[in-house]
Amino acid sequence: MFEPDNRRFHYPFINCSNCGPRFSIIESLPYDSPNTSMKKFEMCDKYKAEYENPLDRRFHAQPIACPECGPKVQLLNHYGKIICEKENAISESVQKIKEGKIIALKGLGGFQLIVNAGNDDAVKILRHRSIGMKSHLH
Repeated sequence: MFEPDNRRFHYPFINCSNCGPRFSIIESLPYDSPNTSMKKFEMCDKYKAEYENPLDRRFHAQPIACPECGPKVQLLNHYGKIICEKENAISESVQKIKEGKIIALKGLGGFQLIVNAGNDDAVKILRHRSIGMKSHLH
């Protein structure tokens, strides 16, 4: 991830090929790429070569991906419109959190709500909204 010559340089979706996500991405058995949330990402030639090579550490590793064929980082507004992508999306999200905004981060296992815990007003807004959400669930 931190080697500039590696094609996965700064790619945020790298995972361990031995113990990477399993339960959070599997949709049915057997545990193969077509049965996971990764199924919509068609393997590029380089990824496929690693996946099919028994001598490669990424051999048959279901969730492996790269910037060419895997998930991408995007920052969306509340209407679902893309504001920015890649490293710009990360730095812009950090800026919004510093400004007291609440970020919903979609991960493998669902969403995480992120707020600056040192910003009392932002925390109060998050708490108020989450109480309102609970009342809608009942």
